[in-house]
Amino acid sequence: MSAPASQSDSTNYELRDTVIALRRYWWLVVLAPVLVGVALTVRNLRADYQASFSASVLLPGDTEIPGSAERPELMILDDIGPVVGSAAFAQLVATEADLPMANVHLTASRYSRVVTVTAKSGDKQQAEAMAVAAAAVFPAAVNTFMVAEGAPKATVMILDAPAAAQRGDANQWTIALIATAVALAIGCFLALVLDALLTTMRQTDGSGSRETSIH
Repeated sequence: MSAPASQSDSTNYELRDTVIALRRYWWLVVLAPVLVGVALTVRNLRADYQASFSASVLLPGDTEIPGSAERPELMILDDIGPVVGSAAFAQLVATEADLPMANVHLTASRYSRVVTVTAKSGDKQQAEAMAVAAAAVFPAAVNTFMVAEGAPKATVMILDAPAAAQRGDANQWTIALIATAVALAIGCFLALVLDALLTTMRQTDGSGSRETSIH
């Protein structure tokens, strides 16, 4: 009957030690999430503005029947990222938006036949102007850069027109919150490790001193 009570006392003791260690090194527990949270907040507040649009792209030879990514027409569509990021496409956008080509920064991603193009700039109006211009030239650019001459034209439809530019990625604050929570856990872990290390060192020093006094 005494074993359960002993186990309970041991558990309570370990929990009490943990709380004491966290209170003793509270500055480490607080410092880690504060540093991460401040750094990510500053980064998010200084991030470029982003404006994007999405379009469906149906290349010649695509039967519109869903299939694997190994289908040739879908493999060709993998080139949409490099095409949108190319100097040739940037020149088209710069001309359409009446912007210096050096100011044009565009990226693209795709899911199956749906392509999302994102314009980035430190200026909100410039990001929006780039997105609008990119959407205007995108259908013709796909046929110019991705379809062989003389082949049937690709079918390109704008699904979501460019919206108002937002600063940074849409999920950046969620990521910052998760990273801060992880930093808090790491801070707690470091506090416990530091307490265990210093406790062991003190016990070792105490044992050494007692052995010296006995001799």
